[in-house]
Amino acid sequence: MARSMVPQSTYDTPKNAPTISLSKFLNNILAPIFLSVARETTFINSIDVIRKLEKDVEDGHFRPTTKFVTMDVTDLYTMIPRQGTLEALVGFCMKHSKNNRIGTLYIDHIMKIARLILDTNYFAYYDKYYKQIRGGAMGSAFT
Repeated sequence: MARSMVPQSTYDTPKNAPTISLSKFLNNILAPIFLSVARETTFINSIDVIRKLEKDVEDGHFRPTTKFVTMDVTDLYTMIPRQGTLEALVGFCMKHSKNNRIGTLYIDHIMKIARLILDTNYFAYYDKYYKQIRGGAMGSAFT
């Protein structure tokens, strides 16, 4: 269920759920690696977009025929396949690990934490709790 489709007062995720802390923990470990790898193709904020566009202009990458495309994926957080996410994560971890570890965590432990986060996503809708069975939680640091 997309948050944008539900009135704010009827939909909520538990802000103090144990997986919120785990999600932040995993994000703190993985985000610096991801950002260093994806820095050339990731925008941090609107100023970053402007600076990269200016650099592309200076480097001669713009032509009169250059086109810009924007897109919006409807219900993005529920459309991301969980198994594909886990497979991509293990591949990313393997590629960027040292001795099968990222920091002090073994890849196997990272994957167990990731599965726990994805498998225990719940949200409230009209004072009733539901388990999210597709995608990841909106607002989660990990997803």
